[in-house]
Amino acid sequence: MNYIKSTETGCLLMLTVRAGASADKIVGPYDNRLKIKISAPPEDGKANKAIQKFFSKKLGISKSEIQIIKGTTSQNKKLSLNNISKYTLLQKLGLVKC
Repeated sequence: MNYIKSTETGCLLMLTVRAGASADKIVGPYDNRLKIKISAPPEDGKANKAIQKFFSKKLGISKSEIQIIKGTTSQNKKLSLNNISKYTLLQKLGLVKC
């Protein structure tokens, strides 16, 4: 899983985002990134806020622990996720079974 890297404080997650979709959902691995669909439009930071909200709910961590550190105006993004291990992240995203 090249799109998730462990850090001292949590994980880095590489994404490809399709904003303006019909629903918020994880599509799956795509081109060394995790592809997701977000229903918010890609304007005025709405999609970025929706990404933080989506992962906060999905992972059970606060929005303040999720930062977009690269790609705020691009469909390719790098997220910093604090206080979550790579294994827990994979489990909560449904990418690995217990």
